[in-house]
Amino acid sequence: MAGSYSSGKKNTTQSDVAKLAGVSVMTVSRALHGSTAISPETKERIRLAMEELGYVYNTVAGSLRNQSSFMVAVVIPSVNDLVFGEILSGINSVLRPKGYFTTIGESFFNPEEEYKVIRSLLAMQPAGIILTGGIHHKPELFELLKRRSCPILQMWDTHNLDFDYHVGPSQIEAGQLIADHFIKKRFRQVAYIGAELSMDVCAGQRLQAFRDRLADKGIAVDVETDDDLPRQPESGKILTERLLTRSPGVKAIHFLNDSMALGGLSYLAGKGMSAPKDVAVAGFNGSTQKFSIRTKLTTVDVPKYEIGSVSGERLLALLDNKKDGQFYRSPLRLIEGDTT
Repeated sequence: MAGSYSSGKKNTTQSDVAKLAGVSVMTVSRALHGSTAISPETKERIRLAMEELGYVYNTVAGSLRNQSSFMVAVVIPSVNDLVFGEILSGINSVLRPKGYFTTIGESFFNPEEEYKVIRSLLAMQPAGIILTGGIHHKPELFELLKRRSCPILQMWDTHNLDFDYHVGPSQIEAGQLIADHFIKKRFRQVAYIGAELSMDVCAGQRLQAFRDRLADKGIAVDVETDDDLPRQPESGKILTERLLTRSPGVKAIHFLNDSMALGGLSYLAGKGMSAPKDVAVAGFNGSTQKFSIRTKLTTVDVPKYEIGSVSGERLLALLDNKKDGQFYRSPLRLIEGDTT
């Protein structure tokens, strides 16, 4: 058939491996399942035969037969987000040395997509599930997860304790850190710029904490958001223009994340303005610090790799039937750059 691909070769089977290694198919199967009754010499012959034939054992199929798995399902908003790239590295640094591997699903902050992804991953009988908080989970998801047979850990949101364990920062503390910084700097004309807030519970928590803290000092926050724009530099640029066009007196802006803050700085530079001389700028998540050359953005640094590694450690503890409380709150740090 035009456009199709066929190697012209049949898949290598355990029978092929057994024949080359000079053992029975049952011996190959037992060796692959970690039987201690198989001698090291026989295991080595089987390994060499597998290598020569290019045979790869289907661990997922094996887990379905044996009602066990070394796969951990991880559901994140998007693999394109630098924040979750670092978190995934932290997770894998802990799970892989213990023989576990991760399968990634993307929710795109969409509850329906999250439900579909988790339903599919559950069919693979994972050893555990790591979800990302900050999303309006479907009620049906909780019903689905009631019937699961593996531990569930939630990252990022440690205020809504819906699962077995929770790892991440306090979103309320994050919003308060920037607010306290603006108060210290005596900024009065303050604004906030964000995107997709209707989908992101955690971003909403940070914004509310930011507004409440400033309100205690009699400072109102001018909010500019758009649910139809992505959380990227170009969106920060667009929304900064909208904000300053209608509110030219704004002197300090807190952006939903560092990426959007960079877009805001780009807009200011294009208009011959600078931060903090004309408008102070602060972000969130600390994702730009490694790439800063001259401009160092003021931001809240989130220990992303640590969130991942702690999540991996606590999931392993749950698999070992050990549980220490309900959550681990990751420490946050205000990085005062040269933009405020």
